Amino acid sequence: MKSAFIMREAIVMALAFIGLQLFQAYLLKDALAKQERASAHRLCAGVAGVLNTAHRAKDDLLLYQVLGALENSPGVVEARLVNLEAKAHVEPGSYTYALKDGSQKWGSLVLSLSDRPNQRLVRRLWLSGTAAAAFLWSGLIFYWRYVEKRTASLRDQVAELQGILETEKRKRQDAEKREHIGALQSSAWLEVALAHISRPLVLLDSRQRLTAANTSAAVLL
Repeated sequence: MKSAFIMREAIVMALAFIGLQLFQAYLLKDALAKQERASAHRLCAGVAGVLNTAHRAKDDLLLYQVLGALENSPGVVEARLVNLEAKAHVEPGSYTYALKDGSQKWGSLVLSLSDRPNQRLVRRLWLSGTAAAAFLWSGLIFYWRYVEKRTASLRDQVAELQGILETEKRKRQDAEKREHIGALQSSAWLEVALAHISRPLVLLDSRQRLTAANTSAAVLL
């Protein structure tokens, strides 16, 4: 009963820890996604100033150079310009930023960032947490088995001592019975022996108390 209760509590704690790990991974992914959006916005805002300047100067070479340098930047998967005439197709994980010449919009910057570093970070944290949990639960399981074996050993010792105690009790009861029967037999033999003595005779114990007397002594008493 106690072992089943301990195992049930361990399973409940393990499930709670797994749920906590999942919730922590969700919060981490959400925080990384917000940080990625903020970084993409800052990057697009910084590049948009150079692209707007190149557009006003009608410097297409500078536009392609900026886009090429942006695509070669770490963590950037794709960087492209979309004119107003073309419909911007934005895939999941991509960000768009409006390009303006004064107050007039002339295009959009589409930027796709790689989420592999974030995925690796989440995976690494998840694996480290799982490894720590596995180590912890392994230690708890080994400790639980040790306690269970120790408890079983103590239970066997208690049962053995109880058996010895019961045996000693039976031996003592048997000895008391034999002693009582022996005392009755000795008393009967003493009465028979006293009856055969004609002279008055009394027997006293160690405390000088009367224990037996023959018929002649009883008459005198």
